[in-house]
Amino acid sequence: MLAFKAVVTEDGLYATGKHLELLQELDLKFIITAKPGNLCLLYDWIKPSLLTEVVRCHPGVTQRYRFLDQVRL
Repeated sequence: MLAFKAVVTEDGLYATGKHLELLQELDLKFIITAKPGNLCLLYDWIKPSLLTEVVRCHPGVTQRYRFLDQVRL
Protein backbone atom coordinates (compact mmCIF):
# COMPACT_ATOMS: atom_id res chain seq x y z
CA MET A 1 0.00 0.00 0.00
CA LEU A 2 1.29 3.43 -0.88
CA ALA A 3 1.89 5.90 1.93
CA PHE A 4 0.97 8.86 -0.28
CA LYS A 5 -1.69 9.70 -2.82
CA ALA A 6 -0.90 10.68 -6.36
CA VAL A 7 -2.70 11.60 -9.53
CA VAL A 8 -1.33 9.73 -12.53
CA THR A 9 -1.44 11.52 -15.88
CA GLU A 10 -0.83 9.69 -19.12
CA ASP A 11 -1.43 9.77 -22.82
CA GLY A 12 -4.30 7.74 -24.22
CA LEU A 13 -1.84 5.51 -26.10
CA TYR A 14 -0.80 3.95 -22.79
CA ALA A 15 -4.25 3.68 -21.24
CA THR A 16 -4.76 -0.07 -21.45
CA GLY A 17 -7.51 -1.80 -19.51
CA LYS A 18 -5.14 -3.76 -17.28
CA HIS A 19 -3.11 -0.66 -16.50
CA LEU A 20 -6.21 1.35 -15.53
CA GLU A 21 -7.48 -1.54 -13.40
CA LEU A 22 -4.17 -1.53 -11.53
CA LEU A 23 -4.48 2.21 -10.87
CA GLN A 24 -7.98 1.62 -9.50
CA GLU A 25 -6.79 -1.27 -7.30
CA LEU A 26 -4.11 1.02 -5.87
CA ASP A 27 -6.81 3.67 -5.26
CA LEU A 28 -4.97 6.19 -7.43
CA LYS A 29 -6.77 8.92 -9.34
CA PHE A 30 -5.81 9.36 -12.97
CA ILE A 31 -6.18 11.72 -15.90
CA ILE A 32 -5.96 10.32 -19.41
CA THR A 33 -5.41 12.71 -22.29
CA ALA A 34 -6.86 11.71 -25.63
CA LYS A 35 -6.90 13.21 -29.09
CA PRO A 36 -9.73 12.51 -31.55
CA GLY A 37 -7.53 10.22 -33.65
CA ASN A 38 -6.29 8.13 -30.70
CA LEU A 39 -9.36 6.72 -28.97
CA CYS A 40 -12.08 6.72 -31.62
CA LEU A 41 -14.52 4.61 -29.59
CA LEU A 42 -14.23 7.00 -26.66
CA TYR A 43 -14.84 10.04 -28.86
CA ASP A 44 -17.84 8.36 -30.50
CA TRP A 45 -19.30 7.66 -27.03
CA ILE A 46 -18.82 11.15 -25.59
CA LYS A 47 -21.63 13.58 -26.19
CA PRO A 48 -20.22 17.09 -26.67
CA SER A 49 -22.98 18.54 -24.48
CA LEU A 50 -21.65 16.58 -21.47
CA LEU A 51 -18.18 18.10 -21.69
CA THR A 52 -17.07 20.86 -19.36
CA GLU A 53 -15.11 23.54 -21.16
CA VAL A 54 -12.63 25.93 -19.59
CA VAL A 55 -11.11 28.77 -21.61
CA ARG A 56 -8.18 30.79 -20.33
CA CYS A 57 -7.11 33.86 -22.27
CA HIS A 58 -3.76 35.56 -21.98
CA PRO A 59 -2.35 38.23 -24.29
CA GLY A 60 -1.75 36.43 -27.58
CA VAL A 61 -2.64 32.98 -26.19
CA THR A 62 -5.97 31.19 -25.72
CA GLN A 63 -6.01 27.87 -23.87
CA ARG A 64 -9.10 25.70 -24.25
CA TYR A 65 -9.68 22.57 -22.17
CA ARG A 66 -12.61 20.19 -22.54
CA PHE A 67 -13.07 17.35 -20.10
CA LEU A 68 -15.48 14.77 -18.78
CA ASP A 69 -15.40 13.42 -15.23
CA GLN A 70 -16.24 9.94 -13.97
CA VAL A 71 -16.13 8.14 -17.31
CA ARG A 72 -16.97 4.44 -16.96
CA LEU A 73 -14.15 2.24 -18.14
